[in-house]
Amino acid sequence: LKTFNCSSEIFSRALKKYKLKAFFITNAMGFSDDIDKIKQTCKKNNIHLFEDNCESLNSEYKNKKLGSFGIASTHSFFVGHHISSIEGGTVSTSSKLIDDMVKIVRAHGWVRNLEKKSKIKFYKKFKTKEFYKPYTFYDLAFNVRPSEINGFLAYNQLKYLNLITKIRERNFLKIYRKYLANKDFVPYEIKNMSVISNFAFPIICKDNLAHKKYTSKFKKLNIEIRPLISGNIVEQPFFKKYIKKKFELPNAEFIHKYSFYCPNHNDLTNENINRIIKAIRP
Repeated sequence: LKTFNCSSEIFSRALKKYKLKAFFITNAMGFSDDIDKIKQTCKKNNIHLFEDNCESLNSEYKNKKLGSFGIASTHSFFVGHHISSIEGGTVSTSSKLIDDMVKIVRAHGWVRNLEKKSKIKFYKKFKTKEFYKPYTFYDLAFNVRPSEINGFLAYNQLKYLNLITKIRERNFLKIYRKYLANKDFVPYEIKNMSVISNFAFPIICKDNLAHKKYTSKFKKLNIEIRPLISGNIVEQPFFKKYIKKKFELPNAEFIHKYSFYCPNHNDLTNENINRIIKAIRP
């Protein structure tokens, strides 16, 4: 609850119950807990660490960018995110194996987007004849290649990412100072974050009464609010459909019941921010 994210302590407790081969951590809201210690634990236990960094593009934990701790990370450029290509996103990795595989998986299972050396490896391994090389399916895959228009939009916005980050961080800190002054809310920590590329402003109410009070205030002031990501994901219909095992997740359950978030965006005006501040006043 202090950081909205998995801590090394919680992760270590989970490892006593479950044997993991990989851990896909989500860096929620532009924040992180002690991800450096989580990385050390993964290395020690031979666990592959991946990062869902869709809500934390350009955030930095102890002067290191989130999304660069694992062997690969995902970023979303959907409409509501830091930059938008309308649809799409990226996978970042320093692994040549993963780099090749995501290019194969995004394009039908073909290798035509790979570098020449990588293509030759596949041709030799599967003894592919010349005529069939462009049309051989080397793995199960999708067709999720971005269009030229989507690529153009994202590429041009990347030039402004540092400016966008500064504005989002400035907005966040203005609201956060007022948030901490309200005893109806549960305080959270940002002390390990050297750059906060905040996705949206999260609010944790102390109880159900406070939750009803402030969700009502936001609606009256015509400020859009939403549940905080998925809340307790084990309560989601898809999860119950495929996984029958019961999990005790008290923090996620608390957030599910008593939390919501409101907008933070680089296009917010001072009037917009003051309206949000008005909504979180006691």
